[in-house]
Amino acid sequence: MKILIVAPLSLSYPPKDGYSMVVCYTSYFLKKMFDIDSDIIVPEKDSIKDLVDSGIFNNVFTYRMNNKWFSLVKSFFSKKIYTMIRHDINSTDLNEILDKVNSNKYEAFIFHHSFSYPLYEKLTKHINVNKRNIIYWSHNI
Repeated sequence: MKILIVAPLSLSYPPKDGYSMVVCYTSYFLKKMFDIDSDIIVPEKDSIKDLVDSGIFNNVFTYRMNNKWFSLVKSFFSKKIYTMIRHDINSTDLNEILDKVNSNKYEAFIFHHSFSYPLYEKLTKHINVNKRNIIYWSHNI
């Protein structure tokens, strides 16, 4: 079985904050206890190499975050908040990730954090998975 995790905030490995602990340890225990492989989509950061080297995730897909000043200005004229705009995916990165994601067969998709909603909106239109197997998880709510 294989799942795809969408994590819009930067992760640290080894986990140093609650968000990183939830994402990394969930995948770790799914792999160890149930032999479920995980791929992950994260924004580009320096810790990508650590995520790949951890062995928890089979594939780590990345996308570029939006410019912070662009995101701030756009948030004044939008219903979305700054962090959602900052961590949203542009169409070029979306198409690149969809090419990689659609070549794999996933049993489930897990969207972590409430800031993943823009990614949820875009990806669920294009992914090939049973809609009952899409999990939207936010550990702070």
